[in-house]
Amino acid sequence: IFAWSTNKDSFYISNDGEMMTYSGSDRDIMNIYVEDGIFYAAPNKTADNDGITFTWQSADGVNWTHDAEKKVAWDKMSNDARVASNGDVTLESNIDVRGSWRNYEGNKNITGTLTFKDGSTAGVIFEDTKGIDYVRMFGGNGWFLMTDNDGRWYYSADGITRGAASDVPFGYERINYLADSFGVRLYSNGSRFIYFNTNDGSMYSGDMSQFDALSAPDAVRVKLNGNFLSFVNPPVIRGDRTLISVRFLFECMGASVDWNDIGRTVTITYGGNTVELAIDSDRAIVNGAEKTLDVPAQLINEKTMIPLRFISEELGFNVNYDETNKIAEISN
Repeated sequence: IFAWSTNKDSFYISNDGEMMTYSGSDRDIMNIYVEDGIFYAAPNKTADNDGITFTWQSADGVNWTHDAEKKVAWDKMSNDARVASNGDVTLESNIDVRGSWRNYEGNKNITGTLTFKDGSTAGVIFEDTKGIDYVRMFGGNGWFLMTDNDGRWYYSADGITRGAASDVPFGYERINYLADSFGVRLYSNGSRFIYFNTNDGSMYSGDMSQFDALSAPDAVRVKLNGNFLSFVNPPVIRGDRTLISVRFLFECMGASVDWNDIGRTVTITYGGNTVELAIDSDRAIVNGAEKTLDVPAQLINEKTMIPLRFISEELGFNVNYDETNKIAEISN
């Protein structure tokens, strides 16, 4: 059991039932690091020039033993939760560039960098979730978990395609404001996890099977001029055609997107070209001329979804599809 007081001393009950005290320099109770399936924990005041001395270790996040000799270099610490890995790819976000308080009108989308095992890299752009940005992300064997500043969690297998927003899967009360979201930490040794909130000192340990219900669709990934796009609503297949969320894609292209709620029409303008589509209609108006769509524009989860190839090519973009990796590459 961990807790901290108003004078910033932190307390815990040892395995022997004794009340122990750490005098910390800030509100963080401890640092946690995972190595070879073992959780290591230490208070902030145990650091020296050689690194952090980890005074406790645990295989399950529940039963801890003392190890006064274990040290880990500072550069191995991952408490800022801006860099995560699923074992195959590392995702680094630039949220620190954006600043702490970003939940306001006019935000731009957060970007990041994917680094693959062979050393190659690619950018990724995350669609803003109605002004609620991601603030922390975590990784484990084959998964990423991201949290926004309203306490919602998003699962991704590859750091690009996201599942639907959900609460913390093991039932912990949703964090309702930005400051607490920044204090959330999640660590996993593959079979067990530790959920830690540095703001109030609460810690929860559980089995990774509690995350089994989280998933993300096996969707086509979209790459625009070298950057992957991470959609709130991932692309879907309808009649052998890929439908894609219109606003995020074309605003990333630099196009203008206007929605008419009365007529349920969307108008896209880019480079002197104008395309107008109506929801559930297989007709499109391209620069004043009517054309037929293979699949009509549709509303899916309150997002306007349109045929990717038709719109991109009508606006002067090139679209190539990598069948093996299910990647649609768009370039101009």
